[in-house]
Amino acid sequence: MAEVKLKHPDSKNQSISSLSLDESQETVEENHCTPRSNIVFFKMHKCSSSTVQNILFRYGEEHKLDFVLPKKGNYLGDMYGVFNKKVMMKFPVKKYNILCHHTRFSYRGMAEVMKSDAVYTTIIRNPVTMYESLFTYSNFDSLYNLPRNRALELFLEQPEHYYSLAHGGKCKARNPMLFDLGLEEALLSDRLKIKKKIQLLVRQFDLVMLTEYFDESLILFRDLMCWEMDDIIYFVLNARNKSSVKAVSPQMADKIRQWNFGDVQLYNTFNRTFWKKVEAFGHERMRQEVAQLRQRREFFEKLCIAEVVSEDYEVWRPPGIDIDSFKLKPEAMENRTCLRMAQTELPYSDRIREIQVQRYRREKG
Repeated sequence: MAEVKLKHPDSKNQSISSLSLDESQETVEENHCTPRSNIVFFKMHKCSSSTVQNILFRYGEEHKLDFVLPKKGNYLGDMYGVFNKKVMMKFPVKKYNILCHHTRFSYRGMAEVMKSDAVYTTIIRNPVTMYESLFTYSNFDSLYNLPRNRALELFLEQPEHYYSLAHGGKCKARNPMLFDLGLEEALLSDRLKIKKKIQLLVRQFDLVMLTEYFDESLILFRDLMCWEMDDIIYFVLNARNKSSVKAVSPQMADKIRQWNFGDVQLYNTFNRTFWKKVEAFGHERMRQEVAQLRQRREFFEKLCIAEVVSEDYEVWRPPGIDIDSFKLKPEAMENRTCLRMAQTELPYSDRIREIQVQRYRREKG
């Protein structure tokens, strides 16, 4: 990996002189824009969205921003209804800065509670790997009464049959990304409605990131938001252990694409817009900034992490699924950045909720 010279405007982060960086390497140009703090990050299932959410939690906490928050847990509403202001906690503010919890997308509903200049962004994933992940993580084998080790294979042999049998969770079993983005269940096989929905989403979102190009996505996100590099450093959160990933044959992959043709169109559309943004950003500039991001992340991994574990019982996991989490070094337990980067969604959501409640309780008092 090419080394680049790093700058550290954030004094609370520790020095990285121990990394012996080559001072002769090019420095990524400094931003001369104004940082943005108003954002809707639509949290897509099984697309590395928990990692992006952690970035937003940390930024919002550091800058004392107002979050749109669920009344409990980590879901705004339920998996069926689109977002509306009735599902959120009420605080004495007119408009909010950040929305980044699971919900179903509604531009109109979100615009009603968000600052008018909010950036709209999300992240999507190759429909083949996304569907395998969702199918396994959501325990569709139990929903369809299929043997766990062959559940996806058997489902794909007769998807229409099994889909018709389901009651709860049916909406997630076909074109799940489009459903999350607001397309109703009855329209998930309507090619014309799918096309129109995707055209609308192109107009509504400022940036759609790709899981397969996660670091490049974060660099585009950083550029859009005018943030510092350390604002987007991350540890991968809520990732399945490799032992829980099911193999998908080429034949199964073809069947997944056929069954989820709407999500394939969605991905292909935003794959094109993504690479147009990379082209406009500059390939060499992208290479340099990705190298800087990875080097900075490596520093924090060495600073913070003792080991990756899959038996942390504080991390929620579905039955039979191992989720990786982090055991911090003893000295890292006093480092605020280490603690925040390793904190998972549920406890961090509780923390943000408590901070916001206490802030407005003090102001009221």
